[in-house]
Amino acid sequence: MYLKHKIYGKLFNLFTKFSINDKQISFILDSSESFKGNLDYIKKEFEKRGDFQFNFFYKDKLSFSSFKRLATSRYVFLNDNFFPLAFMNFKKDTKVIQLWHAPGAFKKFGASSDDKSRNILGKISRNIDYLITSSDNIEEYYSEAFQINKSKIKSLGLPRADYYFKNHNLDKLRDNFDSKYPIAKNKKIVLYAPTFRDNPENNNVFNFLDLEKFNRELGDEYILVLRLHPKIKKFFKDKIEVNQEYVDCSDFKNEQELLLISDVLISDYSSIMIEFTLLDKPIIFFTYDYDTYMSEDRGFYFDFKENVPGPVVYTTDELIAEIKNNDFDKNKISEFRKTQFNATDGEASKRVVDFLLNDGGKMDNIKVSVIVPVYNGEDYIQTSISSIINQEFSENYEIIVVDDGSDDDSLDIAQELLSKSDIPYKLVHQRNSGVSVARNNGIEVSRGDYLVFVDSDDYVLTNHLSELYNGKTDFTLTQMAKEDSKSTVNSISYPEVPISAHDLIKMELQMIIPEFSFCQLIYKADLIKDNNLKFDSKAVYGEDTEFALKALSYGESVAVGEEITYLYIQRNDSATSKSGLKRFNFIETLENLSKFYKSGGQNELADLVITSRIPRAIFGNMNYFFYHGYDFDEVMSKMDDLDLFSKLSKFKGDSKFKFKIRLFLLNPKLYYKMWKKFKNTI
Repeated sequence: MYLKHKIYGKLFNLFTKFSINDKQISFILDSSESFKGNLDYIKKEFEKRGDFQFNFFYKDKLSFSSFKRLATSRYVFLNDNFFPLAFMNFKKDTKVIQLWHAPGAFKKFGASSDDKSRNILGKISRNIDYLITSSDNIEEYYSEAFQINKSKIKSLGLPRADYYFKNHNLDKLRDNFDSKYPIAKNKKIVLYAPTFRDNPENNNVFNFLDLEKFNRELGDEYILVLRLHPKIKKFFKDKIEVNQEYVDCSDFKNEQELLLISDVLISDYSSIMIEFTLLDKPIIFFTYDYDTYMSEDRGFYFDFKENVPGPVVYTTDELIAEIKNNDFDKNKISEFRKTQFNATDGEASKRVVDFLLNDGGKMDNIKVSVIVPVYNGEDYIQTSISSIINQEFSENYEIIVVDDGSDDDSLDIAQELLSKSDIPYKLVHQRNSGVSVARNNGIEVSRGDYLVFVDSDDYVLTNHLSELYNGKTDFTLTQMAKEDSKSTVNSISYPEVPISAHDLIKMELQMIIPEFSFCQLIYKADLIKDNNLKFDSKAVYGEDTEFALKALSYGESVAVGEEITYLYIQRNDSATSKSGLKRFNFIETLENLSKFYKSGGQNELADLVITSRIPRAIFGNMNYFFYHGYDFDEVMSKMDDLDLFSKLSKFKGDSKFKFKIRLFLLNPKLYYKMWKKFKNTI
């Protein structure tokens, strides 16, 4: 099946014996007309950096000289699939970069829609060094579509999108358009850009759009401009005759210019709308063949009707009504754009070239990934992110902000801060799914050797990362304090430094370490990823402690720092403060932890959870409720429902705490009265 591609590859491989020319850059093209978009922007950016030599390798024009130039290029760019790549053996110093022509992730493509292509695409991807995408949120889809390892995917932006951030003379562009198409003068442009359908009959768009009615209802104010998919231009011209006024821009050279001067976009299933979201202008989805397309064509990476950034209509009447109504949800456009673009700053080409000229730069040599989940944190995320940016840390690190469906300006604030720094960063947007899912998604896209977690309403001191990172131990523990105290509760005597991870777990289960938090630790990333450790998304309270105690069980040593570097802030509106009696659900989390230890043969730790950690958690949370004025009978009823009295009685440990438990179990009411009188001194 791939015989000609194999022959192609063998011919190419003959020329790999020649030395690499560090100044030579090749672009793999279908034709001279295909040199545009991403490829053109990358070329122009390289031209700013020095005296580079550019080679245009045309797929269908083979010669020994073209093979030699391709084989000796330092960088090779392509914008589409090229099957011979599966059989070409580039030298190690050559970097092959797939830019892909389509923006974002919308319609399924590649191996996502065609199982038969998985094998060949996987072989191609072995020769791809970097796949450039526009957003961390779509890495998973591109990994599947290209059958490529996520480590090769770099979310640096869409180079062709830089066009929209340049200074354009819109009036001049529009005047030029009106000169070419006089019927458009003094009218708003409704750009209709339908995609190709596998069903030929459905490509005849004017069988479904009543142009006569459109012009009758809207013609005084609007002009319809048609931009056909290349695959259906010939079909359209051969089969369709339309007597009504419209502008056929199917051959208009600059599609981006057309988007720029358009007032409204009518799309359907085309990815063109992803770029159009950068312009914050109305989009209508005219899906006259929705049921057929869904059953016969490729499908989508997400629920179409729920997620597209504009109204979905099926008839000409509905389409006209939406244009007349002109009530478009710009917030929905903005939210969709966040899922497709990390940054919208016009600097994508620069980031790609900077990345390559720095041999992968910091993105490929990251020692620490700092993961920051955020939900509606606009009041405090600036402090948190700024504290991470301002680290006195000599190694490379990245910042990963995971937005948990915020409806405030949290993500915009984070992006503005991060874009002004020289620290690699990722912005991940997810539907509101909770902090555990956010942290897990952060872990998934992280590239550092170690992982650090910072909550968006906390902040760290400038020495936080330097105190945590040593590059040797599996974990490092630093000290944490509440913002208002900036001191630890008391000093801790560790049996040795570094301490074994097993001993540290024992100390935590016996609650020897005051106010222990997962945020105090740096985690070796391989331990987390290789063992598929996740934060429990179902847990209401204590999922962070469980994660830390599980992670520690896979490691060996923990370095311990005495410096306070993490400042914790308990806010009145935090999830913890609002959890109420759900804090008792932590007991179930701890029971699951005990089962986890037992399944791994760590019976000592499993027993400590039951005989120490659970009773202490029950008693501590009960006193917490008393301190915050909860009704005594309500607390007792909850404890009875969860069988916490019997679980308290299993405590083994120091005599003072055992006496408290016995006193309580003997007469809970009496204990409560004494507690109210003496507070927590008994």
